[in-house]
Amino acid sequence: MHLKSELTAGILYEYRQKVIENLIYKVDSDVHADTYTVRDNYDMYAEPEFTGKYLDLCMKIYRTYKTETALANAKKVVDSIVRNQREDGFLGCLPKGKETLNFGVWNQAFTVLGLLSYYNGTCDERALDAACKCVTYVMNYFIGGNVDILDSLNYGTQHISILYPLCKLYRITNKEQFKDYIQYIIEKIRNSDLNFLDFEDVLEIRSKKGIENFVVLLGILEYADIFGDKRAVNSVEKYWQQIADTQIRNTGNGTINELWTEGGNACMLLGEDIKANETCVAVGWIELSLALFHLKQDAKYLNAIDKTLYNHILASIAEDGSDFAYYQPNYGKKLKNTEVGMYKCCRYRGFTLFSYMDEMLYYEDDNAIIPMIYTSSDYQSEDVKVSMETNYPFDNVVMVSVVPRKEKQLKLRIPKNNKVVSVAINKCQVDYKVLETYICIDLQKNVTLEIEVEFAFELVPEYGQIEGTSYVSYSYGCVLLANAILKGHERMAYEIDGKSYCDYASADEYHVWVPLKSGKVG
Repeated sequence: MHLKSELTAGILYEYRQKVIENLIYKVDSDVHADTYTVRDNYDMYAEPEFTGKYLDLCMKIYRTYKTETALANAKKVVDSIVRNQREDGFLGCLPKGKETLNFGVWNQAFTVLGLLSYYNGTCDERALDAACKCVTYVMNYFIGGNVDILDSLNYGTQHISILYPLCKLYRITNKEQFKDYIQYIIEKIRNSDLNFLDFEDVLEIRSKKGIENFVVLLGILEYADIFGDKRAVNSVEKYWQQIADTQIRNTGNGTINELWTEGGNACMLLGEDIKANETCVAVGWIELSLALFHLKQDAKYLNAIDKTLYNHILASIAEDGSDFAYYQPNYGKKLKNTEVGMYKCCRYRGFTLFSYMDEMLYYEDDNAIIPMIYTSSDYQSEDVKVSMETNYPFDNVVMVSVVPRKEKQLKLRIPKNNKVVSVAINKCQVDYKVLETYICIDLQKNVTLEIEVEFAFELVPEYGQIEGTSYVSYSYGCVLLANAILKGHERMAYEIDGKSYCDYASADEYHVWVPLKSGKVG
């Protein structure tokens, strides 16, 4: 099915344009091309991860906009990879004897993802050959039996990150050796204390790392799709639900010191020193939620994306789109970039989120079309053309124009903490049917509909206690509110119980959790 999906206006569109400008024209491609030069003293060097992402994103922008500069940047990196790859297949900056230390395999995993993106966009066999040689080198290193693939940094997750690109490589090549490698990793996971496939409690799994675990889970979903393993999909769903229930906070993100913790989403004051709410985790949470939505079409995954996107992500991106905060506290001063000298992982994951945002806009199958996030956008396929105008979640009206070329159902999500005020079709209010929190509108071939939905956002308090004092936090629809001094640039501003609040993403100095006057809940 030929698809075209794009943002057309609004805050997400504006940031996407800024991200692309920075990525293609302001990031130094020569620095990335130099990534694969061997560095004797760089055991913890993580640059190839970011270069792999840079390569992938340049190709994404080229495929979307045919931007020749993006293609030239990508080619420069690929030329360097081909030139610097060792004869045995190793692809990185670590010297001989240190190839798998720390980020060694992790870096190669993301480099392979970039190479596959380049191959898919250019059919350049050099890129595919480099990816095949790299993955073969990595897997043969472990399959020999001398080194355990689960014996690695970050509680055993670093090396098995190779599962994700390995599955994508198998889809392209259909080579038996890559199938065998996939099965090898899955069996190692299944028969270990890193068993993401059979567990009772996510906190009992050896690794409690946020983004690293999400990468492994995305790999497991790829494996499950290739081999039809529904049990594996159920395990990833279970993991997601437990994280949603116990770890994801009202900011739409989680982790402390990059780890899931006991009572992780309880009422807490999380300062900058705690290293809470890592942006990599926020992006990984969105990516995992998106992958599960494509499998299940359950609105809870879209509600989770809303919460994270319009709170943590908008709170953490620099105004010029050049950077993302590494961590974000829930009180104090808002952070908009990563400290000098820190890894660039959050920057490049933020770049990835915005570069791929057109793929987050609409879901379509033979029976239905579903806008996944409410934002001004256009979508076109062989079966339907859709145009949406809205400033959701900072405004409560969503307008959708639909031109169907075949019978289908339009499904409009009723977001969490929202009620439907009215639904109008061609300016006439209509009765509507709701199925599993979707407003369902039947589309007839060649009958154009202009649809307007008005929502009512609910003000939802959340209560908790810290050292015997009762606190409250408020959300308005999917938007977290923060108690802050208003400065006039806020997207939303309110007074609640005599205190000034604005949307969390707009706040400067702020508190999410506010002591109750009475000291008692409710």
